[in-house]
Amino acid sequence: MAAFILAGGAEPSVAQRVLQAVQSARQEIGVDPLVRRDELDSVARDHAEHVAGLPQAKRLTASENFAPTLNTVGIEVRRVSSHLDFNRGYDDPAAAFIDSWSGYEPGWSAAMSEHYDQVGIASVRADDGWNVLVGILIEERVPRPEPVPAEIEEQTLAAVNAVRRERKLAPLGRDPVLSEVARAHSRDMMRRRFFDHTSPDGSTVENRVQARGVKYGRVGENVHRSQGMDDPVGTAVDAWLTSRGHRELMLSTKFDRTGIGVAVDAEGMFYFTQVFVGPR
Repeated sequence: MAAFILAGGAEPSVAQRVLQAVQSARQEIGVDPLVRRDELDSVARDHAEHVAGLPQAKRLTASENFAPTLNTVGIEVRRVSSHLDFNRGYDDPAAAFIDSWSGYEPGWSAAMSEHYDQVGIASVRADDGWNVLVGILIEERVPRPEPVPAEIEEQTLAAVNAVRRERKLAPLGRDPVLSEVARAHSRDMMRRRFFDHTSPDGSTVENRVQARGVKYGRVGENVHRSQGMDDPVGTAVDAWLTSRGHRELMLSTKFDRTGIGVAVDAEGMFYFTQVFVGPR
């Protein structure tokens, strides 16, 4: 039986570097990062070991339908895509794998697709010096439950107005256009991985509101993000209340309309934006 050498300490660096390149490319085009799963890594590693143990002439045809294999480990997929590659003689096999994958249009298109949200990846080194890489991308048949941002937005507005009523202040009216502005900013922060009132291209809340044709005399904005909280709405409102500048906007009598937008990324990070406007 042909022998192969597990990459050992080198394997995570090769596979991880390739995955980091995929994740960075997805981020650049505004696609959520893939979630790496141990079960998928195990399936990818088993196939990489299988390919590494084959005679060199048979490696090119060592494709596999992974759906039945994934079912055996309890993963039912709606769609699955795989990438098989191998190289030899490179000082940096990870870089060679990245160049090869990104240069293969069908495979790279799958890696960049928003349809796939989970990944397993592994690399092994065969006894003849060839490095083998296997990547498996999936979309599960039964998606994991996620919070519903629309409901979170309604709960946030209700919580803010409850705080105002406790202080004998008039509640803020919900403006659907402002809600769209707020939601777009939350999604932008989520997709481009920043947290600020000013976006990476320099736009501010004033720019964003003006771009939608909203007429106002004054404008303000609160943002918040949190992860792993049992009550993300309560966490956001409490954080705004304990911050002087945020609290002043929330309780100001100079604003009469508001919009709240929430986005949630694949890791469960909540991004909140509340936009306030008042009359001229």
